[in-house]
Amino acid sequence: MDLNFDFKVGQVVKSLKGRDKGEVMIVVEVISSSLVKVANGSNRPLSKPKLKKSKHLQIYNDVLKDFSLNPLSFNDSNVRKLLKSYIQDNVEK
Repeated sequence: MDLNFDFKVGQVVKSLKGRDKGEVMIVVEVISSSLVKVANGSNRPLSKPKLKKSKHLQIYNDVLKDFSLNPLSFNDSNVRKLLKSYIQDNVEK
């Protein structure tokens, strides 16, 4: 069974396993096709992103362009605001 996915920096994902189960996060770094680093700006800040296996993530097709174009210019507050507005507009429908 091949569980490799193509992730992009700035892509929105939801954790399916672990302590952070159910949390919507943003991909900060793609390590390989099966490992990515994710953050949400609160309990997972950009300075210490969580390493997650791709099989433990639900992928949303949306990539937050603001973040993907220049991730170094963002701080945790910006990430929280982006994810909050994304969740309100897309996830809670």
